[in-house]
Amino acid sequence: MEDEKDKENADGIKGHLVEIGDSLYRPSFYEKYIKRGMDVLLSFGGLVVLSPIMGTIALAIKLEDPGPVLFTQKRLGQNKQYFKLHKFRSMKMSTPHDVPTHMLDNPDQYITKVGKFIRAHSLDELPQIWDIFIGNMSVIGPRPGLWNQDLLTAERDKYSANDVKPGLTGWAQINGRDELEIPDKAKLDGEYVKHLGPKMDTKIFLDSLHVFSNDESVVEGGTREMKKEQYHVSENIIDDILGKRILFFAPAFFGYENKIVKKMEDMGATVDMYDVRSVTSAKDRALLKISPKIFAAKSQEYYESIIEKNKGKDYDYILVVKCDMTPERVLKRFRKEYPNAKLCLYLWDSIDNIPGVLEKFEYFDTLHSFDMEDCKKHPELKFRPLFYADEFCKELSTEDHKYDVSFAGTIHSDRYAVIKEVRKIAAEKGLRSYWFCYLQSKFIYYFYKATKKEFADTKIADFDLKKMGSKEIASIVDQSKIVLDIQHPKQTGLTMRTIEMVGMNKKLITTNSSIKNYDFYNPNNISVVDRKNVQIDDQFLQSTYEPLTDELYKKYSLQSWILEVLS
Repeated sequence: MEDEKDKENADGIKGHLVEIGDSLYRPSFYEKYIKRGMDVLLSFGGLVVLSPIMGTIALAIKLEDPGPVLFTQKRLGQNKQYFKLHKFRSMKMSTPHDVPTHMLDNPDQYITKVGKFIRAHSLDELPQIWDIFIGNMSVIGPRPGLWNQDLLTAERDKYSANDVKPGLTGWAQINGRDELEIPDKAKLDGEYVKHLGPKMDTKIFLDSLHVFSNDESVVEGGTREMKKEQYHVSENIIDDILGKRILFFAPAFFGYENKIVKKMEDMGATVDMYDVRSVTSAKDRALLKISPKIFAAKSQEYYESIIEKNKGKDYDYILVVKCDMTPERVLKRFRKEYPNAKLCLYLWDSIDNIPGVLEKFEYFDTLHSFDMEDCKKHPELKFRPLFYADEFCKELSTEDHKYDVSFAGTIHSDRYAVIKEVRKIAAEKGLRSYWFCYLQSKFIYYFYKATKKEFADTKIADFDLKKMGSKEIASIVDQSKIVLDIQHPKQTGLTMRTIEMVGMNKKLITTNSSIKNYDFYNPNNISVVDRKNVQIDDQFLQSTYEPLTDELYKKYSLQSWILEVLS
C-alpha cells in the first residue's frame, strides 16, 4: 500500500506491506527432500573446492580496504522469514548499510577495485554457499530481497515466489538480473515457482555458468538504467501501448517472436501469442511454400480454436507476422469478434515467398514490410526494416577480436556456395574464422546432397542440426570483427542479421546490394559482394568500424519497431 506519510523504502516507494493471509503453498517431495539433498551435497563440495579462490578474494579485499572480509545483510527468506545473508564485501567501509546499490548517490564512489571485479563475475556471492549448507538458501531459487524491499515482496506474493527458499541464482538472474524492473523480476520468479522441478533447476544451473563467466547485467545505478543508456529510451513513448491488449501471431523464428512479446510486455502491454502457422514440421513447411491451400482445413480449425479460447477479450491490436497460413475467413472473424482491434500486418519475408498474401491486404488497417522493392510495387505497404533484439546492442569494442570473419545461420538456396567461396578467401588470407551452418534435419542434408553441386564434397558432420540460441549467436558476433550475411536470392529486404550488426557495431559482408539504399550504409563498414563472383577488398578487411549516430541506433531497436508496426 502506497502512503506518502511513510518513509521511502529500499525500492524507492513510500508505502508499507499489508498482511494478506497465510500462504496455501505446499512444497513438493522433490523440493523438500531431493532438492535439499542436492543443496547439501553441492554446497559442501563447493566449500571444499572453492576454498582457495575464496581465500584469495578475502586477502585481496583486506589489502585494498582494511575491515571485515564478509558483509552481512538482513534478507527475506522462505515464507518471508528473515535471515542473515553473507557476501564478500565489495564496497568500502564508509558505504551506508542496508541500502541497495541503486539507491545510492553515485554508487561507483563506494565500490572497490576488487569489488567491481568480483561483482562483475558474481564472485561476491560465493559466501552464500555457507547459507545454502545451513539451509537458509538453495542453489536455485528467487534471489533473496532486502528486508525493506516492500514492493518486491508484494509483487512476489502475487506469484507465490516468497513461499520457496531463495537461491544463489534463479530464473530472473539469467534473464536480465539488475536491469529488470521489479514487476518483471517478480513475474520471472513466479514462472520459476510454477515450473519448479529437476528440469527447471538443471536449466538454470547450466545457464548460470555462462552468465557468471561474462555477466554484463550488473548495473551500478539502478534497475533499468542499462536500458535507458543503451537504447536511449524516452519514458513517454512507452505510454503508447501501456495497458493495451495485443493478440499476436508470428512464425517460430529462432525465438525472435518471444523477444517481441517480452518487449511489448516490458512496455506495459498484455499479450496473447500464437504461432501463425497451424503446422510446424520441416516437411509441412516445405509443402506450405508450394501452396497454403494444402492445409486450409487444418488452419481454419486451428484459428477457430484460438478465437473460441479468447472469446470476449477486447483487444486493442491484432498483430500478424507473415500471414502465410491465416485464412481470409479468419481475418473476417477477427473483425466481428474484436471490433475495437486495429489489425496490423508485418511481412518479414518478400511477397513472392508468401503465396496468397496480397489477397489478405484488404483486411488490415496497417501494412508494413521489410522489403523496400515490395513497398515500391505496392504503395499500400509502408517500409519498415527489421530490428535488433536487446542482446544485440553492444558498445563499440576496441579490443582484438577472436574471429576476423564469422557466419551463423540456416543453409538455404545458394548460401553454402557463397560460404565456401568466403571460407576459401579467408583461408588464403590467413583470417581467423567461425562457421555455424544450420540444417533443419538429416533429410534436408541428403536432399541438398543429391540436388546441389556445392554439397557434393560435403559430409553431414560439416553442418549443425541443432539450432544455436540468440545469446550464443550474439556471443559469436561479439567476438567477430566482420560478419557474413547472405540473403535469399528472391529477397531484397535486409535480414535480421544485417540489422543486428547495426546494434553490435560490426562490419558486414553481404550479398544484398539493396543495402546501399539504407540510411546506415557506409562502404567502410559494409562490403557488398557478388554471390556469383565473391571478391573482398583487402582495405575493407583491414579498416576499423566507423560508429553511427544515436538516432540510427534507436531507429533500428526492437522497441522502435513495435511502435512503428502498431502505428
